[in-house]
Amino acid sequence: MASSRPRPQDPVNGGWTDTPLSRPHSPPPYSSPPSERDDVDFALGSMDHVSIDEDSEDESLTPDVVAAFDKLHEQLRRHRAPVVQPPVPQQPFPFMRLPLELREQVYDEYFRPENRLEVYEVGDGLGGMYNFEFALLRTNKQVWQEALRSWRKNVFVRIETPWPHAVHHIRSEGQVPIVAAGPRAHECFQHRGLVQITAPLHGVTVPDHDIVLLLEDLPKFTKVWFYSALNYISLNPQLCLIFGLRELYNPRDPKPVPLEIQRKLLLPFGDVKDLYDTDFTGYDESVIAELHKAMKVPYPTVRESCELATTLMEDGDLLLATNKPQLALDTYIKSFDAIHIKISGRNRKILADGHFADDIHEGRFAGQAAMTVRVVLRIRLVARMVRTYVHLGQPNEAAFWGIRSIKLVRQGMSPNADMDDFFSDFIGSSDIALIYAWTAGALALMEGKDKWKEEILEYRWEDGGVADVEAMWRRAGLYLASERYAGERKGMVEEMKRVGIKPPTGVFTDEANEVDSMRHMHMGDMES
Repeated sequence: MASSRPRPQDPVNGGWTDTPLSRPHSPPPYSSPPSERDDVDFALGSMDHVSIDEDSEDESLTPDVVAAFDKLHEQLRRHRAPVVQPPVPQQPFPFMRLPLELREQVYDEYFRPENRLEVYEVGDGLGGMYNFEFALLRTNKQVWQEALRSWRKNVFVRIETPWPHAVHHIRSEGQVPIVAAGPRAHECFQHRGLVQITAPLHGVTVPDHDIVLLLEDLPKFTKVWFYSALNYISLNPQLCLIFGLRELYNPRDPKPVPLEIQRKLLLPFGDVKDLYDTDFTGYDESVIAELHKAMKVPYPTVRESCELATTLMEDGDLLLATNKPQLALDTYIKSFDAIHIKISGRNRKILADGHFADDIHEGRFAGQAAMTVRVVLRIRLVARMVRTYVHLGQPNEAAFWGIRSIKLVRQGMSPNADMDDFFSDFIGSSDIALIYAWTAGALALMEGKDKWKEEILEYRWEDGGVADVEAMWRRAGLYLASERYAGERKGMVEEMKRVGIKPPTGVFTDEANEVDSMRHMHMGDMES
């Protein structure tokens, strides 16, 4: 009869063994990954040429021999050391003994979307995908009932579209985090709101491609649509939107969905205008009326966009002049946003290029091409951002934006240095001088600081001498060499001294007037 006595447990490997307890455990034969064996073989191989006389003194050992022996000893010690696994707890953590309030906090963290978002780089920004897990719900019935309440705090929206490339556009170019797409989204029925996009004029009445979004990310989705409509003005008049509101958890006894949630589900679509038709099921009439009112507000014209950006830029100048650099920076970023350029940290995304293809016929910029005005505003705003970052004590950010802009102008527009002269005439020498001078000053502030050492080294390896500080100072001085910039030269020197920057002697003094006539010469040799 077999013994009912339990078999002894292997203390190293954690499994059962038939080996008697009195018998010592034999370790498994040595086996290491190829990379580890290669290290040992290399150490052994390095000793092949060494001949040691046992009677010789230690002093006769060369440093190479000692180093080889030390390396071999370390490799053997590391690979032959016994593997000790941490003890497995005899009892699991008594989770169910915790008060319900604490368990609910654990459930909330488990299903919190921010904790499940996998972020990745997409173009000039960041995209993402939510990766929810549900293993916790399978623990037992009580945990399932308790945790489900936390899961249901998340509100989902299902978007159905007839175009497969729309999914890629939203995820990649739009940088909208997605819960599910494709077959997974089609099988998902946890959505509170349903949005169907159809094109009845083209016979497309049944959308075949699905996306599931979090309610919090719905405004990002509608913003993507907003910019698409600015680029393609004929898009929305061909489309129909069908909105549905669902009772998820009590279909037999439906409860009214709170108006707050209804507004969050509908009102972001106020950015989607000039549609062919809309249809609603389950929504309160007051919320539908709010949406229709928002949809009737027309898209901003290029004139309005450029004038708003200019006003915000001037407001930022006043804030910087009154020693409020952070508020000034925030205002400059809003100015970028007015001309549909999104700034987030060091990421920049230019949107709605097609919107600026028109001319401006009235107002402050009447008779000018909107695209030209936008380029001018972009460079002026960059110059101000570089300067503001220095005032904020962030010369690394100032250098990043300054060098990036210099590279775009010189390398993206033209391979030679004459393009700088074109832009200085086209935009104004003071704006170009601001970029060069404050970027040079930022790099000077970074020199010798350990925390910016790596960035400085990276800039020195830039092609074409873009980050040449001396060349930047010379260019800044030449662009402000004219007598009409005498006041600006003096003001710049005083401002730079206040933030710890000392421009090279003669760059912004009256001595610069002597080279005024050389301003339009080819300065490529000067930077070589």
